[in-house]
Amino acid sequence: GFRAMRWSARIEVIGHTPTVVVDGAHNADSIQKLLQALRSSFTYHRLITVLGPARDKDLVGMARALADSDIVVLTRMANPRAATIEQLESVFAEHAPDVRIYTAETSSQAMNLALDLADDNDLVCATGSLYLAAEVLRWSAHYGNKAIASAIEGIDHEP
Repeated sequence: GFRAMRWSARIEVIGHTPTVVVDGAHNADSIQKLLQALRSSFTYHRLITVLGPARDKDLVGMARALADSDIVVLTRMANPRAATIEQLESVFAEHAPDVRIYTAETSSQAMNLALDLADDNDLVCATGSLYLAAEVLRWSAHYGNKAIASAIEGIDHEP
């Protein structure tokens, strides 16, 4: 029944060494709760966040929630509602100026960049929208995560 049900893209671990997590948090409050859960559930050196929200969300609140991240990789999900990278850069410059910011045009590029930046004891977390979470799950399936691939069988696995 419901006890055995698994909710995909809710603090879902899709990689190890470094730990890679995907979560569909898509507002400031849910991102704050996600970060609290990560701190209490995982041991890591640096937090590297891949963020790709919709433009109609509370981008300022998200930036403030992520102000303690060591690195944020800003990206644009493949959705017409996506926030632009320029919008996100502007918001982070004003509301989370101490965060090291990188940018990537696609979620696949963002994940590859985050992994390039990460050490084995870091945590990479992709979040900001359920659309981005789905893209990251497809990216993960494409790059050899068989458990993810079988869970989303029938979905286009192109990165």
